[in-house]
Amino acid sequence: MAEDSFPQTASASSFTGISLQVLKASQIVANDLKGRIARGEIKAGECLPPEPELMTQYDVSRPTLREAIRILETQGLITTTRGGRKGARVHYPSYEQAAEQAALALQLHGASLLDIMQLAAALTPTAARLAAERSPKPDLTTALRYYEDVPRGAGNPRHATLALHRLKAEICAMSGNEALRLIGGMMTMIVELQLEAVPKTAEDLPAENLEPWQKTYARIGEALRAIKTGAGAKAERLLRQSLDETVIYYQRIVAPDPLRFVPDWTRLTNA
Repeated sequence: MAEDSFPQTASASSFTGISLQVLKASQIVANDLKGRIARGEIKAGECLPPEPELMTQYDVSRPTLREAIRILETQGLITTTRGGRKGARVHYPSYEQAAEQAALALQLHGASLLDIMQLAAALTPTAARLAAERSPKPDLTTALRYYEDVPRGAGNPRHATLALHRLKAEICAMSGNEALRLIGGMMTMIVELQLEAVPKTAEDLPAENLEPWQKTYARIGEALRAIKTGAGAKAERLLRQSLDETVIYYQRIVAPDPLRFVPDWTRLTNA
């Protein structure tokens, strides 16, 4: 069976002069099967058709088909069993797996803890409003537990940073928006990878950081109460102000050089 009988992506365009990547037959088969899984044509728990059927359908050899299967297995879409008579079994990646892959990609491309804090400051307030406006109301038990886990005096900055990001991820999950839920998990995983950037103890922090942080912490608590009572606009406003303040707080820790960053502390002390 000739491998070049399988349709290929164009290698170049004489009109534009732009070269396009030629996909291997195995990748094209994998992409088509992935599309069928994503469209629900092959559901989680079901098996792919037997190898002979797929080889005939795609007009490829057994090695090419098995390479396509390995691609899907690497992507977490199927599980194969050696010696099994049935085809590879389909399963959907969990949100945790997807978030882990996204977190790894951002980490490898140099995403910093500050980048994630700025992203959280932009997205989590919207999630808070959506959570407050949901019907029925979301359960705040886990969010309140994370909130109580954030040391009020920031005595353990690393612990406080991780607990705060877990709280943000939980608020994203409470929003009912699946994209926000995924991004929230991704942000928390990156924070776990970046904790070395945060001082271990409060002794490493300027004393003037303490009072502004306590005000910020209290305001986050108000935002959670606003979610509970369904006050979406208030929850969004309070959380946006609070998370903007945490960005300033973090920059004060990791970038104390005034030539690089001059925090506007009036935003905190005059709040």
